[in-house]
Amino acid sequence: IISLVQKVENAFNFVWRVKRSRTLARRFTDYLSVVMIGPLLIFTGLGIAATVLNNSAIQYLQSIEPFGTLLVILSKLVPYFMIILAFTFLYKFIPNTRVKLGPALAGATVAGVLWVTLGTLFANFVASSSSYTAIYSSFAVLFFFMIWLYLAWLILLTGSLVAFYLQHPKLVQLGDKPYELSPRQREKEGLWLMAVIGRRFCRHQPAFSQQDLEQETGLLTSILEDLLMTLVEGGLLAELSGDCPSYVPAQDISSIKVSMILNCLRSAEESRSLPIKSLVEPSVDQLLQQLAAAQNSVLADLTLRDLALGKL
Repeated sequence: IISLVQKVENAFNFVWRVKRSRTLARRFTDYLSVVMIGPLLIFTGLGIAATVLNNSAIQYLQSIEPFGTLLVILSKLVPYFMIILAFTFLYKFIPNTRVKLGPALAGATVAGVLWVTLGTLFANFVASSSSYTAIYSSFAVLFFFMIWLYLAWLILLTGSLVAFYLQHPKLVQLGDKPYELSPRQREKEGLWLMAVIGRRFCRHQPAFSQQDLEQETGLLTSILEDLLMTLVEGGLLAELSGDCPSYVPAQDISSIKVSMILNCLRSAEESRSLPIKSLVEPSVDQLLQQLAAAQNSVLADLTLRDLALGKL
């Protein structure tokens, strides 16, 4: 069961473009919650529904129209409600990122309706396909079950995809293409991220976790993970271990220059790539050096504390 839930988490993380999985401690507690609470909610709901329908007062109302028709309709909708509730729970808590309740519920509604409808069609098809059973013997049910299982997993992932695009509507036009920041956007978002973390540090408040930063900045999970990794590798941020890693400045914020942050964001990919022989003309290198010198002269005394407190 744990392996199955882990595979579901990896699939959901891929849909939500999350690169980092849960820690072992969080994986144990979260998976245990899913395995225990999810089925409990479903069976409790079904039990309550069965008890209510067998109640004498409800049975009396069934003989009175239009209450009888209404109760029949509601009884047929109970499986949809239970599946939607279970899927909402999965879409909300399984991905290793903060998922809003609205998108999770919408995705669960789409997937739940398709799931129950597909299950009903599969059951009716198997029950009425005596000719197929005669041909394939005992393999017929297994054959159709494998088809249903494939489509059921596809529906589950489709609902997660619906929730993702509802929470990030601007990414609909991109489809499955990777979303990347331009160099200017990368510098802007990186400075903003450092300012947010630095401001929190100045106010002596608890450190931001990655999920807190997603909510605070509105950055996409994959973009935020990349920026955090760059700033941690650059020695500007420190990652605090725990069930949910959090981030604080790695140095005194009065000693972190804004120019250091910009240089870290600009040169991150250079440290990860193989060195190549440059064929750039000396005039280009000279121009870039002049631009860097001009930037350093403007930002010479500007620190992260100044940026975080707005003292520019």
